[in-house]
Amino acid sequence: MASSKLASVEVEGGSGGGKEDRATGKKAQQKAQQKAQPAFFGGGRAIPVVEDLTPEAFKAEHLTKAPVVMRVKDVNLTQDILRKRGAERLVPVETCNVADKKRSYLTDSWDREVMRWVRNEGRIDEDVNLFEIVAFEFITFEFILSHTAHFVGSLEQYYEDYVEKDSCEGRSGYLAQWPLLEQISFPVPDVEEFCIQSGVDDAAPEGCEKEERSLKSVWVGSNTISPLHHDPYENWIVQCWGRKYFRLYDFKDSDCVYPMEGKRCNTSSVEDPLEPDLKKHGLMEGVEYWEFVLEEGDALYIPRHWWHYVRGVGGGGSVSFWWGARMAAMKKGGGEWMSIY
Repeated sequence: MASSKLASVEVEGGSGGGKEDRATGKKAQQKAQQKAQPAFFGGGRAIPVVEDLTPEAFKAEHLTKAPVVMRVKDVNLTQDILRKRGAERLVPVETCNVADKKRSYLTDSWDREVMRWVRNEGRIDEDVNLFEIVAFEFITFEFILSHTAHFVGSLEQYYEDYVEKDSCEGRSGYLAQWPLLEQISFPVPDVEEFCIQSGVDDAAPEGCEKEERSLKSVWVGSNTISPLHHDPYENWIVQCWGRKYFRLYDFKDSDCVYPMEGKRCNTSSVEDPLEPDLKKHGLMEGVEYWEFVLEEGDALYIPRHWWHYVRGVGGGGSVSFWWGARMAAMKKGGGEWMSIY
């Protein structure tokens, strides 16, 4: 079995050496979090940081079990590269009223505005091929035609309005879950081997929706908030620049986070996990959560169906890697939660 050097002693069952190694690991953990932390940080279980993690060690010691953070030697994707190579793309930006930011896509004010990242001083060429961007399953040609008034001039304007100033005319913006890396050849953080070599869901039944290679998405914004939710795939997320706070809850504790019903069953009905209304959501009191502030070069593994609340600490950009089979979350008759194909 391949081994890895654990830079934290917060999690039982982690690999590590003697007292000296554990002391060194603890110092590494403290150093990783020594920057001024956001006021809402603290009180949770520290997600372990593993130095020199290998795909073999990841598979043996962490896959499907619990979250872990590793260092990526080269994130590859920078703001400058993104601006250069993504300049001519049309992309959807999620917007909502600033007052609705905590719940974003769950509110009536939420919308997607189509904008273009251009270098030509904000001019939209007449010969733009709108079909080019209908690569997103949620964007139709009719949607594009009905939202032409929402075209924003340039990437620089996006940064000025939604990143540098956080908001524009009472609206908050987030360039979220953008599959740009599927459309253009971009350098990306090197975590693909951790997905491919994991062997997760090799025994998935025939006909199951399964990703042999990861689904990559770009996330760019400032002080953004993603409500508490879970995803149907295994997930690595790499912080390419800036900082981002993550709070995770174990899938087995799903009842404690009050899943919504119907199509939004992967989203918690708790409006603010940082300050839950315990009169409405009493099970949130005392439930264990894990937390970490990702810095540039950190990669966080989130097991499938683990609940996570995400909050940007200033401006930043990250790339997520979904892989494995798409699975549903179901509660068994005995009250136990399980993932099913």
